[in-house]
Amino acid sequence: MENFITVDMFLSLTACIAIVAAGTQILKKYVNYDAKWLALILSAIVTVVRIIVVADYSVLGIIIGIFNIIPILLGSIGGYEAIIKPIANKITDTKEEWFFMEEKIVLTEEQEKEFSNNKGDDIDE
Repeated sequence: MENFITVDMFLSLTACIAIVAAGTQILKKYVNYDAKWLALILSAIVTVVRIIVVADYSVLGIIIGIFNIIPILLGSIGGYEAIIKPIANKITDTKEEWFFMEEKIVLTEEQEKEFSNNKGDDIDE
């Protein structure tokens, strides 16, 4: 395999979804635009390229090609929402937990007295 993206990849729905998902994630870092709209635009571009690769220029071929925008778009957005976003959130939450673990807790004088008075009360003997 010499190329990362080949012409034959546009024949597969899975590859089209992967191209749109990867392209959306790359472009959203550089373009100040909603990621879902970027995914729609990229889905339309991939669909046009797919119609050209398949070379079915009949009315039915073009209509079916246009309808392919929907599963490509839903697959790319759904894949991100179902797989990548939860992993990214889990990593972010873990980092926040580590940050909070490093913070020092400052108690008021009343809290310190209460804490020192209750020290050892919850230990079973």
